[in-house]
Amino acid sequence: MERVNHREVPQPVGTMPCRGQLIDIPPGRYEWVRMTVTATVDTETEIWLYYRGGLDPESLSLPPGTSRVRVGVARQDDLLCIRLPQNGQLTVEELTLVTPHRLAREGDL
Repeated sequence: MERVNHREVPQPVGTMPCRGQLIDIPPGRYEWVRMTVTATVDTETEIWLYYRGGLDPESLSLPPGTSRVRVGVARQDDLLCIRLPQNGQLTVEELTLVTPHRLAREGDL
């Protein structure tokens, strides 16, 4: 058995001001949501992760300027979509979903 690296699934968001939008994603099991976010002021906010079996808030603490943040996907459930904060001081520049490591048999590679 051998470990297979994470797979990254970039999402086409362009430059998106945060207005509480719901971002549809390919349903699946993910380990992380990575985002590049620009904040004009210090900001404490939340994004919401929508799963097949419910939803969870995840906190973001952002300094002024552009930050790369990584949000853990805590549930072992299919992630269906993500709600961005409703905050005109924030802009999402990039959003990437990261799948978990998995074990693979030699023949799978």
